[in-house]
Amino acid sequence: MKNIYEKTDVVTFDYTSSNPSSERHLAYSYYNKTPTLSIYDNKEPVSTGKSIVYDSSNNLLRIDLDDTSNFTVGEVVKLAGNFDNQDAIINGRSLTILSIDPNNSITINTTGEGFPDGGFTLQQGSATSGDTFKEAYILSDESTDVEAFFEGEHLSPAGAVNSYK
Repeated sequence: MKNIYEKTDVVTFDYTSSNPSSERHLAYSYYNKTPTLSIYDNKEPVSTGKSIVYDSSNNLLRIDLDDTSNFTVGEVVKLAGNFDNQDAIINGRSLTILSIDPNNSITINTTGEGFPDGGFTLQQGSATSGDTFKEAYILSDESTDVEAFFEGEHLSPAGAVNSYK
């Protein structure tokens, strides 16, 4: 790869070194034009037909999920998806859970996080266009048994491993 990949992306793979084998999720984030790599144990999709709602008057971001059992208040999670509108604001971003609703949604406090002055609602649908997204995920539980890093001769990302060619 000769150029920096400028999209946040998630790749799920089978981690066969664990017994039994299990899925892990590699998150490549390009949030704030800074590439980062992380591996997560859990990937929870935003519920079909549900939404991601930013309430600017209260500085809260609510994300509807099918299952919230893998999350805890205060946990740092990563939001990744294929957004059209608000992509630069939320995609690939690490966020801290403020509360977990019994109706399967999590709430994030966005105070001081650089969110816009106006609120927005993004709706899950069959295609990505405008305020509709096809897929979005909350990644949680950064893996302790698998790691990812940048490597190469001509590196520019901060924290990249030097090449010993």
